[in-house]
Amino acid sequence: MYHQLKALALFTRGNDVRFVQAEEPALISIVEYLSENYKVEKEPAEGKYIIEYDRHITYLVEVHIYFEGQIHEVIRSISGYRKPSTVINWEECSDINTDVVQVINYPQFGAYYPSDKINYNDVFYTRLSENGYRFRYTCIPLISSWKQVETLLWQPMEYPLWSVVEYGGEFYTC
Repeated sequence: MYHQLKALALFTRGNDVRFVQAEEPALISIVEYLSENYKVEKEPAEGKYIIEYDRHITYLVEVHIYFEGQIHEVIRSISGYRKPSTVINWEECSDINTDVVQVINYPQFGAYYPSDKINYNDVFYTRLSENGYRFRYTCIPLISSWKQVETLLWQPMEYPLWSVVEYGGEFYTC
């Protein structure tokens, strides 16, 4: 620590204005280096874009959205609507040769094709079918909004709570 302070004192020659003048070029130099080698310049902008509200998207707390001409902050999670589907969309990745550096974190705005790999909550998943904002069908790994149920033809008997029965071509829950 002593050597760093001594080097700083030699650099600024006791003039604090020089320290402030040197700080900005040093910061720019660091950002340039990181941008060239690690693509970090794009990362801060990734979460700053405020989009128009879309019912397909699930919005997490503290996200900002543009709705009815105003910017709003989400204070409770807003679930996007989901279409019923019998298709399994994601499966946990079992490929031990997966290059973790190449696997991206899951954003809902991506377009995913079969065999694409993503990281969601520190678990890797492989896409089994087309999915994403561009396809108007977003499906977050392990989150299923629908479950297919067995239906029974109605009989005059007692059913367990929430059983689904068919009567006269219509469906009812008990």
